[in-house]
Amino acid sequence: MHKAGDDELFESYLKIAGTSEITQGQAEQFLEYAVSAFDRAVEVFKTPILYAYKLEPFIRPYLLEGTREIFREGGYRESMFWIARFFVVASMVIQNDGTEEEKPATMAKLEQFLHALGIDSKEARAERTLACEAFHTRLCNYVEKTLQTSPDITD
Repeated sequence: MHKAGDDELFESYLKIAGTSEITQGQAEQFLEYAVSAFDRAVEVFKTPILYAYKLEPFIRPYLLEGTREIFREGGYRESMFWIARFFVVASMVIQNDGTEEEKPATMAKLEQFLHALGIDSKEARAERTLACEAFHTRLCNYVEKTLQTSPDITD
C-alpha cells in the first residue's frame, strides 16, 4: 500500500484496528506488560486454554525481540497486533491459574490495553465489528483493482 501511495487505506486499517493513535510510549509500556504477564503465565500455567502453546519459554524472544524489531522499523502502532497475541493469552492464564492477589492487577493492565485499542466494552466491540465489515468491502475493492492494474503482478 505504501509503495502504491495508498497510505490512506493503511491508516484506515490502523484506525479500525484501534492502533492509529498508539504512541511509542504506550507500545513500549504494553510490551513490558506483555512480557511480565508472559513470564508469570509460564510459571503458573496449569489449565488448558486456546493458544497456550504460545507460552513456552523458548517463545519469549519472539515476543520481546520480535516486538523490538518492529519498534526499530517504526511500527509502534503495528506492534500492537503482535503484543496482543501474547498479552491476552498470558493474562487469561493468570486469571485461571495465578494467585488471587495478582489477578486484579493483571486484569487492570489488560483492560488498559483494551481501552487503548478502543475495545473495552461490548458496545465498542459491536461498533468496531460494523466498521470492520465496511472496511472489508473497501479492502476487497482495493485488492481487486490492484490485481487488475498493477504492473508488478504478472501471469
